[in-house]
Amino acid sequence: MNYLQILLFFVYAGSIFVSGFWVYAFINKKQEGYINRGILIGENLLLGSVFVIGQMMVLSLLKLYSAPFLWTAVLLNYFFLFSKNPRESIVNLFSEKFNDKAALMIFIGLLAVFLFRNMYFLVDVDSHSTYLFAQKLWLENKTSIFGTVAHDVRIFVPHFNAVPYALGLSLFPKDTFFAQLIVVSWSVIVFLLVYGYVGYRLNKYCGLAAVMLVMFNDHIFYSGVNKYVIINSALIAFLFSIAYNFYESRAANNSYRFLLAIVFLGQLMANKYQMLYVAVFMLIAGFLVQKNLIEKIYSVLKDHKKFIVVTFSIVFMLLWYLKNYLATGVATFPVFADKFAVFNWTPEMVKVFNKAFVGPLSFMKLIKFISYLFVWPGIKAAKIVLVTIIFFLLSFNDPTTASKRLWLR
Repeated sequence: MNYLQILLFFVYAGSIFVSGFWVYAFINKKQEGYINRGILIGENLLLGSVFVIGQMMVLSLLKLYSAPFLWTAVLLNYFFLFSKNPRESIVNLFSEKFNDKAALMIFIGLLAVFLFRNMYFLVDVDSHSTYLFAQKLWLENKTSIFGTVAHDVRIFVPHFNAVPYALGLSLFPKDTFFAQLIVVSWSVIVFLLVYGYVGYRLNKYCGLAAVMLVMFNDHIFYSGVNKYVIINSALIAFLFSIAYNFYESRAANNSYRFLLAIVFLGQLMANKYQMLYVAVFMLIAGFLVQKNLIEKIYSVLKDHKKFIVVTFSIVFMLLWYLKNYLATGVATFPVFADKFAVFNWTPEMVKVFNKAFVGPLSFMKLIKFISYLFVWPGIKAAKIVLVTIIFFLLSFNDPTTASKRLWLR
């Protein structure tokens, strides 16, 4: 049974891989802003995830959330291979010569250790208890539009990273191995992005060191079998991509990098309510460091393909709030539930929920959100806030000078 779930996982992974390259070819035929292979694969897996999970959300709203429709949606994405541009992009990806094979082999070895270490069933603890439960309920009801006063309020909270759990649960309702593979896959995307970007800015061996720093952090390396800490690596991948894409957009005056930052920024609110603070902060910070900001915004708006992709990213994020509205009458339920008398919620009940899951915003939380510009979890934010501030201040200077002062290429 486990081998079958591994096979099905690779079917899903291939689907987001192909759809991601289709989106990439759709908006970037000229391969503008290409950095290296690791970043290309990582970013396209994120793009494909947004696209495929968005399709699953649509099925949940249409009351078609069941194994036949979910897996049909996954398989249909393979038809993008009949399109010339994404097919050529994938062929070129694997035909390109590897420059530093030694570093690549070490990276593959690290991935193999990580995968072997985490090939276990997902322990039903922490927020994953809620996410697994929510996806089980979606499958049982064949829709995400439901909810009563008897349900755990956390099932209404956005959980973008956990939606693919349903693909495994729909076929193996009592098994969480497929869900664990999804958790592992988000971390692999993080490793690809870190290896690619640090390798680009410094060298491949610094990239390996950065990957090890992330990989062997106890929030990521230990599976639920060993420790009840399973971090949301999808969120880490989005945050890291937003940060470096905004910076690269300024450094190279590149509109494609700016577009990617906006697309990924739109998915933060599909992961957690409290990401609103982070999304606003990163949007303001990302806009402030740009040169020719108006020109870049206009380039996205005037190019119908780029505009379509940004629109779909926002729409897919808003589907989380639409399903809450249709189920309860409040898009952000249970936030503001007391204002609309939903399920007899009182201001005191909302206050308790907000304190635990949303806010209020404080100075220490602001410091924490600034630290999200860095990918490494588990490091106390206070230690890197100064570096963050320097990072943005240097961005206002000449990119080449700023890069040298940060030991960047």
